[in-house]
Amino acid sequence: MKSLVQIIKERNAEKLLEAAPKMKGVSIKGSEVTGLRAKDGKLYSAKPLISGGKLSYRVEDEFGGFDTIPLKKFAAKFG
Repeated sequence: MKSLVQIIKERNAEKLLEAAPKMKGVSIKGSEVTGLRAKDGKLYSAKPLISGGKLSYRVEDEFGGFDTIPLKKFAAKFG
């Protein structure tokens, strides 16, 4: 048999879930960064994008080659 405290906690949790706003989606507009210098000394430009529901960056080097990397690798390369 459930105690009164457990019943109250369950009802409060249900109310919080109902009241929580739903996240519609993330949009990133006009956020390109140019002139980044990586640890290897080369210049890059980066544009954030959403890939698989996670934040990634499309990194382009000075010669036009590009690579899409997740946030953690981006921070390690340019941090």
